[in-house]
Amino acid sequence: MTSTLATATHAIDPKSQAKYRQAIVAIQKAKELLAEIATDNEIGAFFHYTEAAGHLQQAIEHLVYAKPSALCRTCQGDGIHNNMTCFQCKGHGWLPAGVVKTQKS
Repeated sequence: MTSTLATATHAIDPKSQAKYRQAIVAIQKAKELLAEIATDNEIGAFFHYTEAAGHLQQAIEHLVYAKPSALCRTCQGDGIHNNMTCFQCKGHGWLPAGVVKTQKS
């Protein structure tokens, strides 16, 4: 069984975050393709690009927020604080970018 610290360290490793980057690039490409469909009167007459693009942008924002970013400072990546599941990282040992950004503000 892998320790929480090892899992947390793996999660924040740039190589492990490649799937987040790949997903964001794929969504951006999908937005470009949808824009082409929307501007083609023959096939895009009933397609509502603005609404679809908004949903895709929201997906990108969720990915950016949720991407593993740092070891939890409360439990030092252990997932346990005061003999309980760490309240900050919910036992994962790492924090997402959105939480880290909020803490720095």
